[in-house]
Amino acid sequence: MHVHRHALAALAIALAAAPAAHATCAFLELGPSAITRTGAKLPADGGILVGVGASTSHKPVAGDPSQAKLKATAGGKAVPMIMASLAPGLTVYRPEHAIVGAVAVAGADTPLTVTFAKDKGPALAAPVVTSVVSTESMSGGPRGGMESSELTVVAVKGVPDAAVALVVYRMKDEEHVPITYGNPAHDKAGATTIEVYREGGHCRGPVLEGQEFPAADLQVTLAWVDSTGRLSPLSAPIKITAGK
Repeated sequence: MHVHRHALAALAIALAAAPAAHATCAFLELGPSAITRTGAKLPADGGILVGVGASTSHKPVAGDPSQAKLKATAGGKAVPMIMASLAPGLTVYRPEHAIVGAVAVAGADTPLTVTFAKDKGPALAAPVVTSVVSTESMSGGPRGGMESSELTVVAVKGVPDAAVALVVYRMKDEEHVPITYGNPAHDKAGATTIEVYREGGHCRGPVLEGQEFPAADLQVTLAWVDSTGRLSPLSAPIKITAGK
């Protein structure tokens, strides 16, 4: 199994799909998984976007699995890259110095080649968020026990075609701190909701370092991310409501 979602959602969905009667859960490790595709044409202000994949073949890593040691080359020469964390489990790598042309990249789940352009690309507009709903629930688990689950869903007025992620921020010491993110379902026409957090069930899987549950009553702001790791402006602040 290999997925492009933030790690807790990926593991919760995949592992919860196993029959409840099954006594054991497959143990999945988290590892870097490139979101930017090979052959992509990147604007000058773009980069290589890396998320997190869950697989039985990944080797254990410390810290955020999306923060891989990427190696980039152009014309046989090393291209120094600058790493920037956009959210827990979501990292962008940009050339330290402006470069135009093809760059080969290795170190994520698969090698890829991208081409950087001379000019910057158009930025995404800020999300127009209509609601953020977080639900906490308890349900019966195996052997008569109880298990908790947490789910946060964001509703927006339209999802840009270029958006690959929606990042959630909380305020801390007057700074916007990213706490989780989710992926829009572009395969569902007209979808205007994005799941940004899910945890719980019989097979929880490993916890992603730095990720936080956006609980009810917390005030948050949000931003889109495109496939080249560029952030939109922030949305207006919105208070999370409790789901039923």
